[in-house]
Amino acid sequence: MPRSWNLRTFSLILIAFATIQSFSSQSNGISAIRSSINGPTALALDNKGHLYVIEGQEDRVRRIDLREGTISTAAGSGRDSKGNCVHRDGIQATRACLHYPVSLAVDSLGNLFIGEMAGYVRKVDVSSGIISTVAGSGHFGDTVEGSSAISADFWSIDGLAIDADGNLFIADARQGRIFRLDGKSGLICQFAGNGKHGFRGDGGIALKASFRFAGSISLDESGSLLIADYGNCRIRLVEHASGLVRTVAVTGKVRDDGSCSAGNLEPGPYPSDAVADSLGNIYFVEGAMDIVKHVNAKTLSLSTIVGSGIKGSDGDGGLAAKARLNNPSGLAIDGDGNLYISEYVGNRIRRVDATSKKITTVGGNGLPHRVDVQM
Repeated sequence: MPRSWNLRTFSLILIAFATIQSFSSQSNGISAIRSSINGPTALALDNKGHLYVIEGQEDRVRRIDLREGTISTAAGSGRDSKGNCVHRDGIQATRACLHYPVSLAVDSLGNLFIGEMAGYVRKVDVSSGIISTVAGSGHFGDTVEGSSAISADFWSIDGLAIDADGNLFIADARQGRIFRLDGKSGLICQFAGNGKHGFRGDGGIALKASFRFAGSISLDESGSLLIADYGNCRIRLVEHASGLVRTVAVTGKVRDDGSCSAGNLEPGPYPSDAVADSLGNIYFVEGAMDIVKHVNAKTLSLSTIVGSGIKGSDGDGGLAAKARLNNPSGLAIDGDGNLYISEYVGNRIRRVDATSKKITTVGGNGLPHRVDVQM
């Protein structure tokens, strides 16, 4: 340090540097791996090489152009505006205030759907960038069968998935149900779950099954619905053809206190964010264990495919199974089988190559969007 610098001068320089880093979360079209992504959670891919990610600590949705390697804001004016947050439709999505976004889906046209903890589903039109509400009245409550999407009450939109016909599936963990929003009529009907928290129903109709905090959902190539039955330590599947539900993976045992446990391990192996590739292989996160697991479509065998189980954010360029993850919190898989993983604590988006099985970072510089300098 030059002699003319005192401690205060040096501290101010540190603050300026950190502030520049914080601006990266607000910039558009900059390098994705140089930008900060503060608390990335749910992921969704479109068919044009764009990866959407919820920036959980900023109440934004970011878009990574995987071909160009750049990042921009797709929706949300940011948490800094929360005090002036007003739910508005018909404006540019980047000016809209999002109420704690928790889930994402993208339709075949590239339109983005955002589920909010406040009980709304918002849609960002791919052509205009305008945001609108497609489901949710803004009132918390149980959903009435047959109600219109806009008049329907929810407690939270914990999971979203959309099929090729534009039908939207909505998971509300508190209700213990998954609903289907008909893309043509705009009406809501129950699709899975009897509303009684617990475990039952495997082998039977999905509407009669019990779930325990079923949150994230996705659709496989056949149209079957994958459900992360978080509180039951299971990944379950509702078959498209029959409407029957079954378990495809078990990560642990539910203890008397309702927690998920594998032996004496703490915290438990709670599963989330299940996705399937074109061959029917299933991948899901065990966030607290810092790993991603794989269910083989043919043998139904369960194995760890990403993560050593030791918390961290390293291993780029090496085999994914030996890399360290820092609280993985979201998954997406493209048509070639490449897997994308968000790290909530690591503030990164990682990619596992389908062929080489090597891991790299495609978004996030690992730094949070805040100033952590003590004066």
